Amino acid sequence: MLRTIGTIALVTLITLLVWVFAEAESLARAETSAEVAFAAGEGADRAVRVVGGPAAQRVRVELRGGAAAIQRARGVLGRPIVLTPGTPTFPSDNGEHVVRLADALAALPDFRSTGATIDAVEPPMVRVEVDDLLRIPGDVTLDAPGTELATAPEFTPPAGVLLVPRRFAARLGQRVALIVRPGPDALARLIPNRRELLTRQELLPPPVLAGLPGVRVEPPSVDVVLTIRARTETYTIPSVPVHVLLAGTEIDRWNVEVAEETRFVANVRAVGPGALIERLRSGELRVIAVVSLSFEELERAAADGQFIAKEATLSDALNAGTVPGGAAAPGAAPLPGPSPAADSPGAVRFEADSRLVRVRVSRRPTSGAGATPEADPATAAASPD
Repeated sequence: MLRTIGTIALVTLITLLVWVFAEAESLARAETSAEVAFAAGEGADRAVRVVGGPAAQRVRVELRGGAAAIQRARGVLGRPIVLTPGTPTFPSDNGEHVVRLADALAALPDFRSTGATIDAVEPPMVRVEVDDLLRIPGDVTLDAPGTELATAPEFTPPAGVLLVPRRFAARLGQRVALIVRPGPDALARLIPNRRELLTRQELLPPPVLAGLPGVRVEPPSVDVVLTIRARTETYTIPSVPVHVLLAGTEIDRWNVEVAEETRFVANVRAVGPGALIERLRSGELRVIAVVSLSFEELERAAADGQFIAKEATLSDALNAGTVPGGAAAPGAAPLPGPSPAADSPGAVRFEADSRLVRVRVSRRPTSGAGATPEADPATAAASPD
């Protein structure tokens, strides 16, 4: 009796195992999805672009095979799949290729070992363009409009490499500049006149390549040290020469003498935008002190015969040289040419402890009344000749 029961149990177990094995190997159909991306591969000198679509997309896959094979296939297709050129289903030649996804997925080594078959993929094919990838060195430059720098920016590293498909390389000029463009919030946090470090600033390709597929920069980011200039700076000029301004009709009628101790205005402070202050420091822009004498003032001063005090106007060259109806008296130093300072927003303001200039005026003898005496070097108005 026990032997009979044992036999029945053994037969039942064997039958069950055969049934399980047959069930596992019976053909079935199933549907799954896969995330498929196209790329050149790590360190490749190729550029890959999907025509008319994203580089990565989810596709629908119809599978056929035994239950166990389909289960294994689902596991393979459930992982991200990256297709690279250089296989029979995805050539590496330059140009546009049509990749049939069913063939490309079925050719994957991991998928071939599953025992499943791919009946269809939706979409069935993808158009992919392959091109040479050029590596072009470029210097790092700063793009920060409206930001005044006290010193040149410092980059670490100072140069990078532009990776660009050959078809786009013709858009580049002789010099390749890689761009660092700090955000307004980062710039707003910088303290003027202090070296500040901005880390991991994104390195961008030249604007002509912005947004084009396959274009990238190595390294992707750099560190930059910036020293921004204060919006308002002060610069002290030890002495500013005094110029005398007369109406054109009065130049030949008067001798104007400037007292020696007031021929310069001392310790003139220039306050204004940092860029203009720097031009003053370098000597590109000049400052003058102007004493303008009207006809009435000339008459009164000549009648008095003594030195009179008149406050000078401190200005950049352009303002001093454009006093309505004014002209420099002969013998005075010529006024500097026009300067852009007066035309710039927020022009420089000039201050001094004292602007008083002492002048003495005498009337010139008229023609025939005697020879005109030779002008004293301290006299602003000399003879017409």
